[in-house]
This record gives sequence, structure tokens and C-alpha cells, in this order.
Amino acid sequence: MSCSGALTLGLLAFGCSASNASKSDAVEDCASVEQYFSEVAWPTVVGSNCVSCHTPGGPAQAGGAAFLLLPPGYPRFLESNLQITRDIAAYEVAGKSILLRKPLGELQHGGGMRISEGTDEYKALEGLIALFDGKKSCSNSNDEQQNAPLNLLDAAGTFRKASLHFGGRIPTKDEQKDLEEEGDAALVGLLSDLMQEDAFFERLKEIFNDQLLVERFLAYTGYAVSRLDERMYPAAGETWDALEDGDLKKRINHDLAHEPLDFIAYLVRQEKPFTELVTANYRVVNRLTAPYLNADVDFDDSSTDQEWREVTAQAFIETEKDEFSLQELPQAGVLTSPFFLNRFPTTPTNRNRHRARMILDIFLGTDILKVGDRPLDPTQAGQYPNPTQNDPSCSSCHEIIDPIGGAFQKFSDNNQEQYLPLRSWYGDMKPAGYGAEQMPVSEIERAPEWLGQRIAGDPRFVYAMVKIIYEGVFGRVPLEYPADQQNPDYSAQLQAWQSQQKTLEAVGQEFIDAEHNLKVLIQALLLSDEYRTESASGSLSKDEEVALSEIGTARFSSPSLLAKKIRAVTGIAWNRSWDRTDELLSDYRILYGGMDSDTILERLSVPNGVMSAVAWRMANEMSCRLVAWEFSMSQSERALLSKVEITDLPAEAEAQIKEQLIELHERILGERLSADSPELERSYALFTETLNEGQGLIEESDSGIGVRLARSCQARTNLKTGEDLEEGALVRDDPDYTIRAWMAVFTYLLSDYRFLYE
Repeated sequence: MSCSGALTLGLLAFGCSASNASKSDAVEDCASVEQYFSEVAWPTVVGSNCVSCHTPGGPAQAGGAAFLLLPPGYPRFLESNLQITRDIAAYEVAGKSILLRKPLGELQHGGGMRISEGTDEYKALEGLIALFDGKKSCSNSNDEQQNAPLNLLDAAGTFRKASLHFGGRIPTKDEQKDLEEEGDAALVGLLSDLMQEDAFFERLKEIFNDQLLVERFLAYTGYAVSRLDERMYPAAGETWDALEDGDLKKRINHDLAHEPLDFIAYLVRQEKPFTELVTANYRVVNRLTAPYLNADVDFDDSSTDQEWREVTAQAFIETEKDEFSLQELPQAGVLTSPFFLNRFPTTPTNRNRHRARMILDIFLGTDILKVGDRPLDPTQAGQYPNPTQNDPSCSSCHEIIDPIGGAFQKFSDNNQEQYLPLRSWYGDMKPAGYGAEQMPVSEIERAPEWLGQRIAGDPRFVYAMVKIIYEGVFGRVPLEYPADQQNPDYSAQLQAWQSQQKTLEAVGQEFIDAEHNLKVLIQALLLSDEYRTESASGSLSKDEEVALSEIGTARFSSPSLLAKKIRAVTGIAWNRSWDRTDELLSDYRILYGGMDSDTILERLSVPNGVMSAVAWRMANEMSCRLVAWEFSMSQSERALLSKVEITDLPAEAEAQIKEQLIELHERILGERLSADSPELERSYALFTETLNEGQGLIEESDSGIGVRLARSCQARTNLKTGEDLEEGALVRDDPDYTIRAWMAVFTYLLSDYRFLYE
């Protein structure tokens, strides 16, 4: 078999491909042990046969088996499974590995006979053991790679993309000059500077809210405050009720709802180890939230809400019936935030299981619902007095989530943030713990802190943080392990998944090496080939197309990201006229595929008809407002039309018009056009054809088209301040139709795929 045609993208590597029928023989010749296990042994037998019993909580574990496999859904499950399979294969009976004897039904295998000698399953295990023993050589491994035919963004293009995303701005002229002169050497420093800006931390909070969903408490003023028990947090009662300033109440509610997000921003701003996300023994307050969280602290500047202080978490705790005293609370980063606890609540029957599931998902990158995705027979549960502990189909998940749920046993089932130090736990549940480790009784009083330390020390925590940032940056979750082995694209899908896992692991290692500095993780992703890939050059094979289908793919901008981009490139927002609120963050937030952290928890990444209509409306309304407004100012004051005047027509000012078009393409779309570019000619043709048609309509007395602009397109107010313009600055008429011709150009550019996508 030939290994030609291999393709590499950073850590993306294609090894030899083969049909399912001959894959075992083919991969043996050119694969590493890891590749053979993932492409042959796992899909053929280990993952399709053994894993049905040999999983945590499965029948094999109940029978005392040491061979326990992690199903897909666990981070790095293949790596872990390869190691346990290697360890088990090392044991021999009568000169033959038990990995070959047990599946044949020998050695009192509890699962009986699962395969027969001579089958593909048996041959796959034989080949794996031969590789373990060094009896098979792999002359052509995945390490033999060649460059991929890919085009990467240069330093300037990469920084523009990153600065729009994390800074809500376009690069400055000085930054552009440094990037052009120094390339990637300047890029690293500029990315570091970008991550000092306030806009970066606002974007970071957006990314983590997609996981924590605490902006649900912004649904109305007072929602977050109402989550606080007035006995534990007295200011949430009389102090709040006495406030009459509606704007102040809105800001207080906002900052309380954002308390977990502001804590995250604080960790990153101070460049603290991000493991403190689940281990910090303090909470963070500003001058607005301090009174409501029982924090007695002085601030240097009473005029700002952006000064933060670390304080000990404390609340009024009921020590005897109806007697409360101020006491220190267990504190484990966001795990014990009142708003995290309320966002992922429990009930007397749920017993923290939902909360435990979300902790596994958010902080450990493990979707327990996928881990436990198996057929269930509901009639079997009635055979067990306690199915969650005794029914194997239930206990496989509950033995994972129930001990984690037990770490929150001192918090009320009904009043989520209420701490009850005298409360005892349910006797019919597994004791509090983490994995196989049971929590010592001495730790129960500070159980969340014990749990947080275990989470921070789990390798899955690093993977989970990489996954969250990846999703925030790329607008999509990392690839899932391809489970359908009959899919004709299975081999390419598997290679893409494996390669992406290697990329994520490499980024995660940089995160670890930097002592869990989240900025390093973010920068590593922004500098990766996957982020910087712009296009592929030349023809690709079908396998390459499948495997590269998500590499470098532009993300559809969320309402928030598009709103920032509009402001960055035009200088003004697309806002409502009556209260100047951004349309994409209000009326069109949900219609444009956004989320509300309440009933709509995921963003749409592919536009539908309604979203396309919203984009068209934005482009039309923004162009209508922008052009006359730009011409109401002197050329030196304009951000977009500084090269032309209203009176400039193609016959006399073709060069100036084209120069202006080149500048607009660069500012709005980030593309640099040459003087003979076909794209420039298309834009110029749009301008001239619109102009000529419009002038003809003006001359026709019965056309209904005159020189007066529609009122909404006139320059009557300052679009930044909302103030009325002076009489001399008003722009109401368009005698030569140039304003409307420029509107057509702006509509064209603002509705372009490259503007709506990142």
C-alpha cells in the first residue's frame, strides 16, 4: 500500500487510508501503535464489542474486572484506552495474551465467548499485540508528513481578525506598520497588548457566559438580587427595596448576575493560575456588589464600578432556629457562587445530579449523557430497590455524578445558595467523592473546596478550558469522535478528529507550561494554523476535503460580534432611533441566531432566511444613515469617505473614486485590492451604473425620483451623540445621485459574506 498524498496542517496528518475490509493489513504496514489502535483495533473490536461491558459501572466492573475502558465522550478516551489495553495485553496464560484468550470465552470470561479465531475482530487484536511486542514494524508513520497546499493569513490579516473579535476594533495605523515591517515577530507582542484591553475581557465574559448562562438573570431588573436569600444577604431585602434610582438598580442587578464572569475576568486580568476558577478561597466584588454579598471593604475610587477587591465569602448562617450569625462560607471559585448555584439548581429528588452533570460538562469537558448513551430497558429498573445504585444501566452514570453531587450536600435543595452547616446527606446515595476517591468525613464541612482541588488536578480540566476557548474563538465545538464506521468518509473523519485532538493537546500543554495562564492558551489558538488558514490552493482529494472541511472555516458572526464589527469599521452602531440601543443586541438578538441564556441556550451558526433578511436590513439601513452623515463633515473628519466629495463624478474623478473604493474594501472587508483587481472593477461598475440609472430617473419628470433624500437617509443629527446638526452641516438633497450611488456600494460591502462572517 502506498502512503503518498499525505497532507499536513500543523498537527493535521493523514496516514495511509484503506477500505474497511483490508484496513487491518494495510495500517499495520504504515501505522504507529496509536494509529493502529484508533483505526483498526478500537473500531473493529475494542470499541464495538469490549466497551459494551468493560466501562466504569458496567457489568465487567461489577464482576471485579480490571479491564475498564472509557467510552467516547471522555476527553482523551482513546489514549487512556490504549494504555489500559496495553497493560492488560501484557498478561499471558500458557504463553498467550489474555487479551486474545478472554474474548474467546476462555479463562472464565464473565462475558462468555465474544469472538472467534480467524475473524476480523480476532485478527485486529492479534495485530495490536504484535505491535505491542515489537513484532511488527511501522516504517511509514504519521510522523512522515508533507506541507499542505494551504494559504495562511499573514501577520496583518491575523491581527485584524483577532482585534475585531477580541478588541472590537480594527488595527491602528501604527499596528499595521509594525505588522508589515516585522511580521509574526510583531504579531505576538500585539496580541499580548490586545489582551490588556477592556474589550478583551468583555469578550472573555461572553465566551464563558455561553457555558455558565448567568445572563439569564438579566431578564429583568432585580432578577439576580431576588436569587439572594434575604436572611443570608440582608442587603437584598430592605436596602434593595429602598433604592429609587432605576438605573442604579439595573447596574447592581447586572453586576450581581455577572459575578462569576467578573471573577473569571479578574483571574485573567491578574494572570492568576486559571485553576483558581474552581479552587479560589475568595470572591471578587466591586462597589456595587459588595454590600449585597456582605463584603465590608473600602474602594480607592468610589466613582468607578471597575475596581475589584478579593474578599472572604461570608453570609448570615442559621446556627439555631431563627438565630443567624455572620460566618465564613466554603469557597471554591465559581462553584460556590450564589449565581452559579442558582443557575444550575437542584431539588429534593434531583439531589445535585443536574449540578454535577453541568460541572462535568463545563469544568471537565465530559458529557455524561453521551458517556451513558446506551439502550435502556425501563422495565428492568423495577427489579432493583435503588436503581441508581444497583441497576447497572443506571449506576454506570450515577456512580460518577452522585459523589460529585454529594459535595454540595450542605446547600439547600430548595433555596439554592442557602448554606446549612447542620444538614446531613441522603443515606441511599453514594457518599461524596470524586471518581474512586471517597471524600474523608473531615472534609465534609468544606466539601466544595475538596471537590475544586480534585477538578483542578484532573487532566480533563485543561481539556475543558481549551474546549471552551476553542468554541468561543471558532464558533463551533471541537470535532466529535466519528462513531459510524460504515460511513465511507470514516477514515478521513477519524484522521481529522485525531489531528484536532493533537492540536488541542498541544495548546493545552502550553497552557500547563504557563502555569495555567489563560492568555497563553488564547494566544496559542490565535497563532495556530487552524485559526490562520484562509483557503486551500490547488485541488484536494475527497478525503482531504472531508478532513479539512472545518479547518479555517470562517465563523458566522454572532449578534454581539457583528454589532462590534459594525461599530469598528463604520464608527457608529446600528441602533434603534428611540433609545439608541443596538438593534443586534435587542430587537434582532434572537432573530439573528443569538441566545438568551434562558430558553435559547445555543447560537445558530448557519444563517436561515430570517437571519439573511436581518443582514440585508442592517446593510440597507446602515448605508442609508452613513453616507449623508459622512458628507456632512469635512474630509479630514470622515472615517469612510475621506477621498471624495458629493460632487465627484466618474468623468472627472475616476481615480479618486477608485482610490476610495480600495480604501473601503480594506476597511470593511480587510482585503487589499490592486488597481486592476476584478473586484475593484465590480465595485466601480456598481457605483457608476447606480449613478447613471439614478440620474436618468431624476430627469424623468414622471419617475417619482427627485433630488431630496428619504428622511431616514438625510444627515440631520450627529449619529454618535444624537444631537441635531447645525443648519450648515445638514445634508438633505442628492442632486447628482452620488449619495445614493455610494449607498449602493456600502450595502454591497456590508452584506458581503466576508463582512458577516469572521
